[in-house]
Amino acid sequence: MAESSNASVANNVGRQKAKAYVKKRREWEANEKRCMKERQKITALRRKINQTRRKWEDLQQVGIEHDNSEVDHEDILETIDYDTLHLAYDPESST
Repeated sequence: MAESSNASVANNVGRQKAKAYVKKRREWEANEKRCMKERQKITALRRKINQTRRKWEDLQQVGIEHDNSEVDHEDILETIDYDTLHLAYDPESST
C-alpha cells in the first residue's frame, strides 16, 4: 500500500514539474518575441543617434553651432519604452 502511494506522489511531482517547465517555456518564448520587436526600435534609435552625433561633429569641425531645436525629444521618448532606452546609448549591449 505504501509503495503505491509513493508511486502516486512521485507521479504527481513529475506532472507538476512538467507543467512548470511548459509554463516557463511559454514565458521565455513570449519574452523572446517581445525582445525581437524592441530590437528593431533600438537599432533605429541607435542609427538616429549616430547620425545626429556625426552631423554635430561635422558642424563643430567647421565652427558652426549645432541647433537642437529640430529634435523633438518628447516624440522620441514616446516612441520607445523607457526600459529599453538605455540599450540605445550602450554600444557594448548590442549583440
